[in-house]
Amino acid sequence: MSDFNEFICFTRGRDYGDGNFSGKKSVISADERKDFLREYASMLEKTYSLPEVADKVVTDKETAEVLARLDLRDRRNADFYIPLEDMRIYTKPSVSPYSGWHFYSSVRFCGGELVFEDGKLPPVPCAKYSFGKSPLREFEFEIYVDKGFAGTLRTKPLDTSMAARFVELRSDGKTVVKLAVYCNGTMCVLDASESQYHMPRTVVAENVLGKKINVKLAFGGSLYTLYIGGVKKGDFPVPTGEIPNNLFLSGGMHPRAFWRFKPVRLEMQDFTVTEFFAAQTDRSEPAEYIGRQSAPVALGTYKNRDKILIAEKDFYVADGMRAVLISDGLDPCGNIYVNGTKVADINGFMPSETDITDFVHSGENTLMITVFPRAPEVLYPWHRHADPYNAWVLRGGCIELRPENFVGGIKVVTNSVANGRVGFSVTADLRLQSGMRVEVSAADVSGSGGEVPLGSFGSDDVKGGVLKADFDCAELKVWSPETPALYNLTVRITDGDLRVHERSVETGFRTIEQKNGEILLNGAKVILSGALLMQFLPPYSEIPINHVCPSEEQIVWQLLMIKKLNGNTARMHQLGYGTNDERFCRIADRLGIMLIWTTRLIDTAESVLFDGTWAQGGEYASLVKKLINRPSIIMWEGSNEFHADLKLVDAMYDVFIDEVGAADKTRLLCPCSHLYYGGGIYDSLACEYYSDDGSRNQDGLPAESSYGWKDGKAVRSAHTYEILLGYGGDWEDMRTQSWILQKELLESRSHAYLVTEFAVIGSQDPVTAEKEKFTAARSYECGDEYLSLGTVLSEKEWKLSQAHQALCALHTGKKMRYLGADGLFWCCLTGGANDASYLKPVIDFFGYPKLGFYTLKDVYARTFAALHGNATHFGGDKLRLGIDLIGAQPNAEYDVKVTVTDSRGNGVSDYTFARVRPKSENAFLGSLEISVPDGYYRVRLSTQKVSE
Repeated sequence: MSDFNEFICFTRGRDYGDGNFSGKKSVISADERKDFLREYASMLEKTYSLPEVADKVVTDKETAEVLARLDLRDRRNADFYIPLEDMRIYTKPSVSPYSGWHFYSSVRFCGGELVFEDGKLPPVPCAKYSFGKSPLREFEFEIYVDKGFAGTLRTKPLDTSMAARFVELRSDGKTVVKLAVYCNGTMCVLDASESQYHMPRTVVAENVLGKKINVKLAFGGSLYTLYIGGVKKGDFPVPTGEIPNNLFLSGGMHPRAFWRFKPVRLEMQDFTVTEFFAAQTDRSEPAEYIGRQSAPVALGTYKNRDKILIAEKDFYVADGMRAVLISDGLDPCGNIYVNGTKVADINGFMPSETDITDFVHSGENTLMITVFPRAPEVLYPWHRHADPYNAWVLRGGCIELRPENFVGGIKVVTNSVANGRVGFSVTADLRLQSGMRVEVSAADVSGSGGEVPLGSFGSDDVKGGVLKADFDCAELKVWSPETPALYNLTVRITDGDLRVHERSVETGFRTIEQKNGEILLNGAKVILSGALLMQFLPPYSEIPINHVCPSEEQIVWQLLMIKKLNGNTARMHQLGYGTNDERFCRIADRLGIMLIWTTRLIDTAESVLFDGTWAQGGEYASLVKKLINRPSIIMWEGSNEFHADLKLVDAMYDVFIDEVGAADKTRLLCPCSHLYYGGGIYDSLACEYYSDDGSRNQDGLPAESSYGWKDGKAVRSAHTYEILLGYGGDWEDMRTQSWILQKELLESRSHAYLVTEFAVIGSQDPVTAEKEKFTAARSYECGDEYLSLGTVLSEKEWKLSQAHQALCALHTGKKMRYLGADGLFWCCLTGGANDASYLKPVIDFFGYPKLGFYTLKDVYARTFAALHGNATHFGGDKLRLGIDLIGAQPNAEYDVKVTVTDSRGNGVSDYTFARVRPKSENAFLGSLEISVPDGYYRVRLSTQKVSE
C-alpha cells in the first residue's frame, strides 16, 4: 500500500486558469505563495509526524549495525592471498630539487623554464611556487601552449569547460588572480572577486596557441592591470584583503600536448625575485609514524599538504611461490619497494600487477608503497571545498602467492533469468598441467548455504589457457534490489586430493536491458529512482579526504539514505575524480542498490573535442573489466553535462560505444549524462543533439547521426534545468514540458529515458546541533529563489524554503512519472559540493532530512495515485479533482481511496475507486466534485493492489 499526499488551495469564484504556482506566469502573488508554503509546511509536519528538531535519516548506530551485518571481510584463501591490512603508515614531506617549488606528476626544468609534458592519464602535471606573504606589486612571466592543445571548443568558452591551462596567484588555497588559456586559443581572466563558484570570464586575447606570450600583472590597490606582449588588456579586481603567497600552475582536466612556463620577475613590497630555481640545499626530511591502518589509506587537506604517504607491510613467502603485488591503484601515482629495492614506478592511478618474485626471498619480506601528493587543483570552481588539497590514496590490493599452476581472472556473465532458473557463463584464465582438474562451485557470501558444485572439468577442456563453460541452475537465486542474493563463485585447480590453487569472485545473477524503450531488470520493467552521490561528506575539515576516499561507514550511510528515500539506484558523481572503488559495489551488492558507474576516468570522453579520439578509452575499458562481476552496476557513464555540437555528439557516442560496449556487452551505456536537451531553451549555450532515431537535429531539421547515438545499449539522459524548476524556472515550463523533441524522446520504443538531474533549493534546518557548530550559507543557487517565488526568503523562513523544495519535488516527480520517464535522480543526496553549502539536496550536509525528502520519497513509490495535473490552486463553484493512477501493473486490480481534509484535519470527503483494473501503466481514474468553503486542503490518496 502507498500513500500520496497533496495540498491545495480553493477559492470560490476565482479563476486560476492552469494554476501556475511560480514564475512569470504565476496565478498568485508572492505573498500568497508564502502563505501557501507556510500552510504546506505545517501540513507536511503533521502528515509525517515530524519532531520539532529533525532526526537524522540514518543514525550512526544504524550505520554501524548494518555495516556489521554486511560482513565485508576478505574471504579469499589465506594460503594464496595476503591483503594489504594492518600496515605501518608514515608521512614524509616531499621536497623539490628547487627551493620554494613543488612539482606534481611529470614536470621538467629545462633551459630556465618549466615544461609540462602531459601523459595519457589525468591528472596533468602541475606546479606550485611559494614566495611568502608581502604585498605584490608586479609579476611577469612567459607562457607557451603547444598547438596540439587546440580543440573544437566554440569561440566563447563555456563555464563548464575545463579544457584549459591555468596560471593562478593564490593566498594559501584561495584564488586571487586566475588566467586561463583555453583549447580554442583564447586567453581569459577569471574574476575571483565576485564568486568562489561561478567565476565570470573576460576574454583578453585571441589565438595565443603556438606562440610564446609575455604576460605582466601590475598591482595597485584593489585592481591589477594585465599586459600581454606589452599591450594593456584591462584592469581587473583583486578580492578584498587577499595577499597572494604562492603561484599555482595547472594543466586543467584533459591531458593533451605540452606547455611551457617561465617566471621572469616577481616584485613584492619587501623583495624582488628574478632567480626562481635556486637549488634546494637541505633535502633530507624524517618520516613521521601515523599508526597501523588497512587499505584504503588516504592523506589530504591543507594540514598535510605536499606530504608523501608511506605504507609498510611485512609478509611471508614460501619456497616455490611467485609473488605478485595486485594494486587497486596509487592515486595519483607512487613507487613500490620490496626489501629496500624500488621495483616499480607507478605513473598513474590505474590498477596494476607487479611481479615481485625476483625481489623476495623465502621467509619474511617487507613491502613499502609510497603515494605522492596530489596537486591542489580546483577542477570545478562552482563545486569545490575551500581546502583544495584533495586526498591522495593507496586504494588497496593484495600480495598474491602463485604456485606454478594457478587460476587467473574470472568473468561471470548472466545470460538468462527465467522460470526459476539462472543461465550463466564462466570464463577463467588458467595455467595447469595435463591431468589436473578444474572445479567450479558457488556459495552464498554468508557461507551459511554451503557450496553448490557447478561443474568439474579436465585439463583437456581448457583451450589456450582459458576455460569457457555454460551453466543452467535452479539452485541459485537471482539478484535484485528486493532480493540481493550474492555468491562467491570459485574456480579451483586440483591434482588428485591436492588443492593446487583457487580464486573466488563475488557475483550476483541478474540481467539488465532496455526493450521497447523501457528498462528491464531480470526481464521485468523497473523504474530507476534515487539521487547523485557527490561525496562532499562531513566532517567539514575532512571533506577533501572523504570526497576521494570515504570510509566504509560513509558509504553505508549514503546508500542507506537512498533506501530510506524509496530509491533503488545511486548515480556516482564524484566531481573531477570519479571512482572505481570496489567498496561501493560490495556494499551496494549487499544492500540491493543499483549503480550508474563512471570509473576513475569520469569525463575523459569529453577529450574528443581535440581530435575526435578518446585517448583514455582503453584504460576506461580496463576499469570496466575490473568490476565486471558486480551485479549492482547496471550502467556505465562516460561524461556529465557536456555542451556539444553534433560533431562532438557523434564522436563521444561512437568512441564510448566502441570501447566500453566491447568490454561489457551486458550493461546499459550512457556516453554522456544529459546534453542540455530542450530545443530553444538553451540557445545561449548552442547545445545540439539528435532526434530519437538520429534522423533530425534538436530543431527538427534533417541531420543523420553516427552509429553510437543509435546503439541498442545507449540510453537517453537529460539534465532538465528550468524545465523541472531546479534553477528558478516557471511552473508553466514544468507543466507543459514544451521541448521540441521531448515527446518522442520520452515515448521512444528503442531507448530508455532518464532524468539524471533535477532539483530545487531548500534551506538547511538551522536548529540542529551540527548546523549551529558550522554552516556555509553562501551558494550560487540562492538567486533561483527569487526567480521562482518573486521574493528572497530570509534565514528565519527556512521552512518555507523547504516547503517550496517539497512542493517542486512532488510536482516535478509526479509530472515525469506521468509522462513515462524511466528514471529520476535528485541532485543530489546530501548537502555539500559548494564548500558544504549546497542547497539542492533533500538531506542536509549532516544527514538531516528536509521536507522535500518526504515528498520525493512518495514520488519514488512503485505505484501511487495522485491528482491529475500540476495545479496547486483551484477556483470556481466546486472543488473538482481528477485522479491518476501512476506506475500501475496493467490488468492488476487496485483500490484507490481519496480522503480530503481541511487544514485543521477535519474530514471533508471520502471516496474509493474500487477494484479498478487499468489498461496501461498510467491511467486516469475519473473526477470528483466536492462542495467546500474557501481554504487549504490536504488530499490523501491511498493505493492498494488487491489482485494480480
